[in-house]
Amino acid sequence: MGAHGTSTGIPSAGTSGHRSPAHDPIERHDDRSAWAHPPALSDTGLPPFQLFVDGGRVVLTGSIDTFAADRLGRVLVSSPVQGPDAVLDVAQVDFVDVAGARAIARWAQELRARSTVLVVQGASPLLRRMWRVLALDRLAPVRFTEAAA
Repeated sequence: MGAHGTSTGIPSAGTSGHRSPAHDPIERHDDRSAWAHPPALSDTGLPPFQLFVDGGRVVLTGSIDTFAADRLGRVLVSSPVQGPDAVLDVAQVDFVDVAGARAIARWAQELRARSTVLVVQGASPLLRRMWRVLALDRLAPVRFTEAAA
């Protein structure tokens, strides 16, 4: 396994070295929700993305770029999803780049190894196209659905 890839076949974003738990906060509010953010804040003072667990679905909001992708991947893997389908609601995601799409794809592969299908709800046309262009649909098949009403 080289510096530019992982055993999943999906390259990860670059890392800046060792990160301690103090720099990887996840605040758990109860058994159903969690808020996670990277240490770097945007110009508004808010984290670039937030992740909530709402019942059986994971809701992602904000922006996921190269700098946030590794953290997103770690948070997704620790999400308490179970059952035949895991729903990732991305309808409130403002921006996702290639590294963000790859982080989601790695989680989809991990879920698939547990016989769980990732359902990506509310994905933008750009994210859907990126998934096909990067051939993530072959490496990490997911089911895209429209945003929940």
